[in-house]
Amino acid sequence: MSILEKHIDFVKNQIAYHQRQSEKLGKKNDSRSDRTCSNHKKVLEDLVDLAEFLESIPKDLSSLDKKSKAVSSSLHILPSDLEGLPQELLDELNISDSDKQELEIIKSLENAGGVLTIDKLMIQLYRDTGAIHNRKQLAAKLYRMTSKGLLRSNQDKRGAFEIADSLQPENQNEW
Repeated sequence: MSILEKHIDFVKNQIAYHQRQSEKLGKKNDSRSDRTCSNHKKVLEDLVDLAEFLESIPKDLSSLDKKSKAVSSSLHILPSDLEGLPQELLDELNISDSDKQELEIIKSLENAGGVLTIDKLMIQLYRDTGAIHNRKQLAAKLYRMTSKGLLRSNQDKRGAFEIADSLQPENQNEW
């Protein structure tokens, strides 16, 4: 049972309680009971409105999470920034073919765990995109991405690249 369903059940139980109390107190004929009954009825109206509102919320809140997710703090567009965006918006963004290739490289590195040699990256890119990349052009692209701060050379393995710390999700500033 989701947290939303638990809250809906709680509100419905409160509605039933206040309904019973207002009926019970409505049978008595004194001013104190009338005041208390009136208070229960006001609370009951508010709870009914709350229940209707909670029931109008989609049961699957993952669609709301995508809409409210903040973009990364990096000045560069990352694959996570583009997830869940409508095609109309993607068409309006100023993303060059070179930027798209950088996004594919970052996504492939993420899919493979973050660190790859050029050979392994070529294999991962093929598996992710179906495209065969020229080794020299890919090496030049990786060098440029390193210069831009998108990637860095792995200190443990010569010829291996990893996503720069500043682009890692756990290092993003969240407000």
